[in-house]
Amino acid sequence: MSKEKEFDNILDECLERLLVNGETIEQCLQSYPEQAANLKPLL
Repeated sequence: MSKEKEFDNILDECLERLLVNGETIEQCLQSYPEQAANLKPLL
């Protein structure tokens, strides 16, 4: 899987966790610390 596709999957998962499960942005970022800097502005 390409890095871009992997990132897209992580972003999709985080958005679902935020919108459906009611998690916070920080909870999602903690799950993916290596992607946190890229994810944060999109969330």
